[in-house]
Amino acid sequence: GHAWWPEWPDAMQTATGDAVRAFARDHAETVDFHRWAQFELDGQLGAAAARARARGLPVGLYQDLAVGVSPAGGDVWGDQALFVTGVSLGAPPDALGPDGQNWGLPPMSPRQLARDGYAPWTRLVRSAMRHAGALRIDHAIGLFRQFWIPEGSTGRDGAYMRMPSDELLGILALESVRANGGAGALVVGEDLGTVPPEVGPGLARWGVLSSKVLYFERGEHGAFTPPRTYARTALATVNTHDLATLAGWWAGRDVALRRELELATDEETEAARGDRARERAQLVRLLVSEGVLDSAAVGGVGHGDIPEALEAAALDDLVLRAAVHAVVRRAPSWLVGLALEDLVGETEPVNLPGVGPDRFSSWTRRLRMSIEEAGKDEGVARAFGVERVWRGERAISREG
Repeated sequence: GHAWWPEWPDAMQTATGDAVRAFARDHAETVDFHRWAQFELDGQLGAAAARARARGLPVGLYQDLAVGVSPAGGDVWGDQALFVTGVSLGAPPDALGPDGQNWGLPPMSPRQLARDGYAPWTRLVRSAMRHAGALRIDHAIGLFRQFWIPEGSTGRDGAYMRMPSDELLGILALESVRANGGAGALVVGEDLGTVPPEVGPGLARWGVLSSKVLYFERGEHGAFTPPRTYARTALATVNTHDLATLAGWWAGRDVALRRELELATDEETEAARGDRARERAQLVRLLVSEGVLDSAAVGGVGHGDIPEALEAAALDDLVLRAAVHAVVRRAPSWLVGLALEDLVGETEPVNLPGVGPDRFSSWTRRLRMSIEEAGKDEGVARAFGVERVWRGERAISREG
């Protein structure tokens, strides 16, 4: 059956028991199929990484290390001493979520990790970097402290638990240097949201790149910070997979979707629409001041009232895409990430965090055009801008 392992017969509760060995013997073909599937996936990932290297892509694959594992999964069943029961990872209450967030994921025990000489963490990082030239650490703040919530409670009853950050980051740094046969792998920390003061210096000390997201990098009165002022030790992007796409953000699709799913009231939606109109004007001011957008294209943008053209979101989609990507590419950051969904002008989000599949089907949306179509699309070419020429020059200079 498909019931999760805590509902299995007692004899099957321990992964190393006789009953499990007998089951594996009796169902050898089924067990082998799952092992073969993992083997095949690993082989395909390795082949993709090798092809990237052969084509001169210095980073190749950029992998993601998730914040935790399912309590129903094999990780927890296979090493129950490592995971703490009766609590789950989450986030404290904030303006967006008055009850906080309960992610339903069991935390690793820092004490058990130490007893094991951090071997489970080492294996996890090594596996994630096996074919990666870069690895993103989801919720990197969790390497410093984690918010634990007692079972059956909300974030209001949670507490912060300190993590052995020096040990975790030291192993991460060591494995990143050893990765890819010594060629190494970059590490990016997802350090967004409410960040404790020790996180920035802690990540920088170990050479972990920070995350700079255009939507969030704001200065006085909400003005967008020019990407050319971002830190070098960062990954600069317009957004993330948890946020609205560029076209969706501009059109206010995320605001409308929250209302459709009854995640916001009419009053909250109206306020959010007003905020977005002001944010659109701020974005246009950035693009005009950076010289990538002609102010005439948006009816002249002063520092006074928001032009009606902006209220109607009447800026040509192709012009917006090209201008925003031109500005982001100016970041001096080691890595600049352009999202495929933004390059093709996708409006619908791929993910709505914290919303169940019964209400929104995350991770199932198909792009509005195929990769082959994107390769011939004028809008995609304009979004890339001069980068295509720059890439060609790089290739020429490397060979010559």
